[in-house]
Amino acid sequence: MRLAPILDPSKRKPGPKPAQVDLHRVFFIGTFIWCIAALTCLILLFISGEAWAAPLIICTAGMIIGVLMLIWEHFNRWYYRRLGNGVTAKRTSKKEPDQRVTAAYTHTAQEIAKASDRNRPAK
Repeated sequence: MRLAPILDPSKRKPGPKPAQVDLHRVFFIGTFIWCIAALTCLILLFISGEAWAAPLIICTAGMIIGVLMLIWEHFNRWYYRRLGNGVTAKRTSKKEPDQRVTAAYTHTAQEIAKASDRNRPAK
C-alpha cells in the first residue's frame, strides 16, 4: 500500500463519477415491497391475532415514507438529473435576479395596483 496519496492529496487519482440511478423506479419498487409486506401482515393479523399488529404499523410507515419519497422525486427530478450529468445549477446573485421571477413579480404588482385603484372611493 502506498502512503503517497494519503500524505500528499495532489497525488490522488480523481474519484469515480457517481452512478446515475432512476430514483422513481427505486422508490416505486421499495414502496411496492412495503405494500406486499403490509398485505401479508394484514392477512396474518386476521388469521392469528394481535402478534402482527406492530409489523403492520411498520409496513404502513414504510409505505407512507415511500409515497412521500415518490412525491419528493417528482418535484426534484430536474435537479438531480442535471447534477448527474455534471451540470451545475446556475446561481443568481441578488444583483441579477431571475428574469422570469422579476417579470412575474412585476406583472403581479401591476395587477394589484390596478385592483386597488378600482376599489378606492372617488374623492
